[in-house]
Amino acid sequence: MLRDSIRKENPTSADADLKAVDGMWLELERLLGAAQEAKMALPTFLEKQKDNMSLYHTSMVNEAFQETQDELNTQHKKVNLQHTLILEHQQTFQDYKADVEPKLKEHSDLQERVSRLTLDKGLLRSELDKIQQQLESTRADKDEDAEKIRELQKELDQLVCTICRG
Repeated sequence: MLRDSIRKENPTSADADLKAVDGMWLELERLLGAAQEAKMALPTFLEKQKDNMSLYHTSMVNEAFQETQDELNTQHKKVNLQHTLILEHQQTFQDYKADVEPKLKEHSDLQERVSRLTLDKGLLRSELDKIQQQLESTRADKDEDAEKIRELQKELDQLVCTICRG
């Protein structure tokens, strides 16, 4: 129909127009063949794209899972390290307590002993002062008694002399 229409409308240049139409027709048939090949290849291409996307998605999920697992492992190591440090500090404190406790007890006992000795020293000092006062008093009494004895001895000697002379 197209050929007949070209021959009727322009009989003089019909051959050139028909060659152009034939060229276009061939081009259309090639395009149609390429479109059909593309149409037939499209499901395979889409399936491959679907598989590729599935692989990409799985890869990303695995990568995210691995990163999360690595982070969890790091956190677990940190927790273990902190736990170990706490246990070491606890053991160090227990050792320190065991080492210092007897020393504190000894220190407390020594303070009590020093307090007792200080009290005893004070009591002894007051006793000593009391005894010294008694001693001084006794010496003073002795000196007085010795003076009285000398006076009495003089009187006795005078009486004896008076009796002897008389």
